[in-house]
Amino acid sequence: MSMPVDRPFRWYREPVAWLGIAVLIGAIGGCISLIRTASQHVDADLPDPVDRRARMQVSAQRFSSTLPAQARLERQDGELHLQGSSESSAPATVQVLFWTTRAEHDVSVPMHRRPDGSYVGTVPTLPDMPMHVRVDTPSRDDALVGEWPALADATDLREPAR
Repeated sequence: MSMPVDRPFRWYREPVAWLGIAVLIGAIGGCISLIRTASQHVDADLPDPVDRRARMQVSAQRFSSTLPAQARLERQDGELHLQGSSESSAPATVQVLFWTTRAEHDVSVPMHRRPDGSYVGTVPTLPDMPMHVRVDTPSRDDALVGEWPALADATDLREPAR
């Protein structure tokens, strides 16, 4: 009777080994492809002159907007006043929205433009809690935002970060 001969194990002759290698290479290639695609974002490779022109265009749009870059919202004698240097192209009405994280406390107030460029509206009944304020034009293409502290009489508003 002959003794079995111990042959060395040859892993490269096993199909499961090659399948494992193929899956591993595919995963590594997929990760490299994903990282490369993500790093080549559209704005990442803008040359400096193009980037500068884009920023200048955004600034020009801001200067041609209908609301001032900042304003003051005040409560005086039963009226709500929005004061800021607005341009002649400012809308005849704006919408002021007071809101919290709970929708049942949201208050919306229409304000009408005066000849001096300020806006006036009636003082709403506001809950005794800090609120956010947003002033929108009728076309909603421009806005001012700020915070209205509890029982406040005035607050400063600014254009939102874009």
